[in-house]
Amino acid sequence: MKHLYILFFLTITNLAFAQPVNDNCSNAEPITVSSEVTTVNFNTTNASLNNEIGCDGNVTTYADVWYSFTMPFDGNVVIDGSLFWNNIGATNACNGNLLACGSAELTLTNISANTNVLIRIFRNFTYYQNPQFQSFSIQAFETPTNDTCDNSINIPLGILQTQVPFEIGGSVANSGKGCSNTTLDYADVWYDFTMPFDGNLFLDGNTIWNKFELYDACSGTSLFCGEDSLLAVGLTDNTDYKIRVYRSVEDMFTPTFLNFNILAYQATINDSCNDAIPLNPTETLTAVTTPFIGGSSIENTTGCTNDVKDYLDIWYSFTMLEEGNINITSGTVWNLFELYNDCNGSPISCFSQNGAFNTLPIGTYYLRVFRELAFATSPVSKDFNISSTAKTLSTDSIQLDSASIFPNPALDYLSVQSPLKIEEIEILDLNGKLLLSTKLTKNIPISFLQKGSYIIKLFSNDIYTSKLWVKK
Repeated sequence: MKHLYILFFLTITNLAFAQPVNDNCSNAEPITVSSEVTTVNFNTTNASLNNEIGCDGNVTTYADVWYSFTMPFDGNVVIDGSLFWNNIGATNACNGNLLACGSAELTLTNISANTNVLIRIFRNFTYYQNPQFQSFSIQAFETPTNDTCDNSINIPLGILQTQVPFEIGGSVANSGKGCSNTTLDYADVWYDFTMPFDGNLFLDGNTIWNKFELYDACSGTSLFCGEDSLLAVGLTDNTDYKIRVYRSVEDMFTPTFLNFNILAYQATINDSCNDAIPLNPTETLTAVTTPFIGGSSIENTTGCTNDVKDYLDIWYSFTMLEEGNINITSGTVWNLFELYNDCNGSPISCFSQNGAFNTLPIGTYYLRVFRELAFATSPVSKDFNISSTAKTLSTDSIQLDSASIFPNPALDYLSVQSPLKIEEIEILDLNGKLLLSTKLTKNIPISFLQKGSYIIKLFSNDIYTSKLWVKK
């Protein structure tokens, strides 16, 4: 009697709900699929129950509904069923070949344009009458024209940053190794560029989903690889390069951050200590811009805390005409400053952002301005201010300052011409050692000096000025 009651109840229940018109494959409901997301509502409440094989290969009682679409272009299709209750299968025909099957979501790859695809949405006996989550979304992704290296898209490069949008959801995924040397399925698109000068190239993907690899040619040598960003150094003027932009299959359909920034940096002229650019710090702050540090070479060396990292640096020099301090300020702790008194010497002092090099004796110094690789390409605070507490040309008497030294460079004799009476002249080396003291202002004998740079001090009325001159 109990069995008869249950049978009667199920019969009445089934009569209360209309059977879906797309309860079988032959009556599949057509839907339109495009590059936009389409949401489809379904109802399995009164669908027929059948013992069938699920995506896991096991036979279970399922209720299903069917849909069909025609692929609008070559590419991939993503179907999102929201949760595991909704199983999704795709075939090329009723009783045809199973293309793919998945729980909660399904991806169809390499589908040709105008291909007819049948979709089966099915739930097991436990969930088929549950009215929640009875919908799925479907979206097609067209195969991009630059899906292969041979069809790469050209990016014109200049000195300004360029943002490049890309589409990767329709790309063909292949197994390969990424920058971390991990073998996964990746989808990629390709670009090419011609380097406008010797220097470096920076790619910023804004997210770790976006990965980059730089090649010298299709099927050529991988030169650089990076996740999220990449700095390729030492690239050659007027040379063609290939950029592979790729994502893992887990991220290829994510619709955000589908762009990257590209910027070329010309090789810096003061990339080494021997090519340091001279500065003349005064009591007034002097602003020094450093926009081209991104064009420097990468060196694995020590920083201010003796930590060994990859750094990019540029170099400046200045000469102290008397003992004093050098003060430096900048806008970020990314900016590091290190002082040397010789290109082959040891650092005197080092600090980040703001600081001072105190009680520096007379002499020439070399200032290393550097950043960690991670911050070298950031446009933030790429400048610093430098000033000196030592007496400099700008603070001496204007009249005495106008004195001239000739010839300069000089070989055997040196002369001084000044609107003020010169009472005494001193010649010193760059270490401050006194080499000559004289009251002569014309034909001062200097043939005994070695070739190089020297300091000459001119004294008049209890003031003095200092100048640099060169002995040939």
